[in-house]
Amino acid sequence: MEIFEPHNIMDTAIGTCMLWVCWFGFNALSAVNSLAIATLSWMLVEFFVTKQPKLVGMLIGAVAGLVKITPACGFVDPTGAFFIGLIAGPVCYGGVSIKHYFRYDDALVGGITGGL
Repeated sequence: MEIFEPHNIMDTAIGTCMLWVCWFGFNALSAVNSLAIATLSWMLVEFFVTKQPKLVGMLIGAVAGLVKITPACGFVDPTGAFFIGLIAGPVCYGGVSIKHYFRYDDALVGGITGGL
């Protein structure tokens, strides 16, 4: 399995923050809850699996939370966004972990489970 690391982690962090600010315009409150909990749940799963959580993984978890909450952002309250974010981290971590075996796009996992 080939490991892909970003060239510049700071640029990755800045890009994720810019993406979140733009995403906040149409997701409002639910985006904040889902983003925070998805980031935390991704970090915890990565810690238990690799014993070393990484900033890039947390940024991926944040984007996974945004992707998952988007289909439901108009229909869920902050509690629902919390549980969607709680599911987003582990599900997308698993999707990223096995995407090389099945050759699919990892955003597909977040989009499908967010829609469900």
